[in-house]
Amino acid sequence: MATATSVYSGYPPGAVLDFDVNTSWYINSDCTNVSSSLYCCDAQSIRLDLPAARTVNAVLLRGNQGSFPDGYDILTARLELLGASGTVLDSQLVVFNRPAGDWAHRFTPAIQNVRAVRLLPGWTESSAPGIAEIQLFVP
Repeated sequence: MATATSVYSGYPPGAVLDFDVNTSWYINSDCTNVSSSLYCCDAQSIRLDLPAARTVNAVLLRGNQGSFPDGYDILTARLELLGASGTVLDSQLVVFNRPAGDWAHRFTPAIQNVRAVRLLPGWTESSAPGIAEIQLFVP
C-alpha cells in the first residue's frame, strides 16, 4: 500500500507500485522555490507499507519516463527503511542519476524486519515533481 503527504490529481501514490515507468506519483505543487531553477520538497514524502516484516536486499527508484519525462524530476531524496514502530532501520541519501532520474542501492548486509519504506524528496526540478517506480528486492 502506498500513501503520500501530497498528491497531484490523477497521479496517485499507487502508481509507484504498478511496474509501469510511464505512470508516476506527483507532488501537488507544494515544493518551495529556493532559486530560479530548483525547488525544495522537504515537507513531502511517499510511504510504502509492507503487509509483513521483510528483509530488504536492494531498492530501485525509477524516474519519470511517461507524460512528463523532463522538468519534473526529483534530484535528491532520503530513503528510509522503517521497522514496526516507525523506527528508522536504515537511511540512505539518494542522488538520482541524470538524465533518466534512476537510483539503485544494495544493502550489505540486507536490512531485516522492514515494515515500511519512506522516500522524502529534497531538491527537485519543479514544484510538482514525481517518481515512476519504487521497487524493493527481497529474498
